[in-house]
Amino acid sequence: MANSSLATYRNVTGNQSGQRTQKITKITPHYMVAAWSGKQCADYFAGTGRQASSNYCVGVNGDIAVSVDENCRAWASSSEWNDQRAVTIECGNNPDSSLPAAAYNSLVALCADICKRNGINPHYDGTVNGSITMHQQFAATSCPGPWLKNKIISGQFENDIEAKMGQNPQTNDKPAQNASKALYRVRKSWADPKSQLGAFASLDNAKKACKAGYTVYDNNGKAVYPVAAKPAAGKWTQNCILKEGDRAKSVSCGIAVFPGTNSAIKNIDGVNCVNVPALGGGVPLLDVTEASDSKDGNPKDNYLANTNARITMDEFTVTGIDMSKDTVQVDNAYWVKAGPLMARR
Repeated sequence: MANSSLATYRNVTGNQSGQRTQKITKITPHYMVAAWSGKQCADYFAGTGRQASSNYCVGVNGDIAVSVDENCRAWASSSEWNDQRAVTIECGNNPDSSLPAAAYNSLVALCADICKRNGINPHYDGTVNGSITMHQQFAATSCPGPWLKNKIISGQFENDIEAKMGQNPQTNDKPAQNASKALYRVRKSWADPKSQLGAFASLDNAKKACKAGYTVYDNNGKAVYPVAAKPAAGKWTQNCILKEGDRAKSVSCGIAVFPGTNSAIKNIDGVNCVNVPALGGGVPLLDVTEASDSKDGNPKDNYLANTNARITMDEFTVTGIDMSKDTVQVDNAYWVKAGPLMARR
């Protein structure tokens, strides 16, 4: 199995497991948390004793380097199961987690090449069974960062790859970052792709299909129907009375292993969740971020390995309240304890 002809540099690291035991069926993009070139990243993996690597490294200027040959398993996703099946790609990024246009275009071109050669139909379905997966689905980590995460869960990333593969001839000659189809998705919440009722080119048709408890989102994950009330002005305040329509998030919360297990991560109804006792139990990994007071010095790693790890629940809309249980509903999906939550007051 050959590496991509798009790669211009190769420095193979010993941080790998050798030949894959599974057929390549997935791609998993990561971010470096560094504005590095592909060469810098590959050289780092080749020289570090840290047990980390990826198959490819895409630099901020768009160069592509091989760190682990494509037919071998890299150590990238905190999951042997995923890394045996996925071609993993580290990407250089800006300080705000976004990828420069050159890096994103190279990532899309590389993924299109990988998909063509391996017969992969690129698709993220919100589960680990999709052909596009994220590090966040296997570990409590911020990787691949908010910017690339949004590209993936909105469907824009797979649309851009399909365009580059020639599956969408009308957009194939446009820059990758402008190639995605403008679709309106009807879901219970943006973070719950499995709840999707459909994706529509027409906003009017999306509105017609939008049932009670659902929302129409644009390609960037912005709710466009029904129009939510503007968040209240003021500071984030804890110990306030929450009401439906509030925008809320949590203070820093500790994590714990699930009862009867030795892990703080558990798959619940097909969703990888982290146990947050203060919030009432399992919370989807995609809805939390490592808290600044974890203080382990590495915002990208599998922070559950840190016994002092803490998380904050990302901002959401309160769509239901159960006073008897002191819980609130998150974006028409699951319920959490109200105690650690803040709202603007």
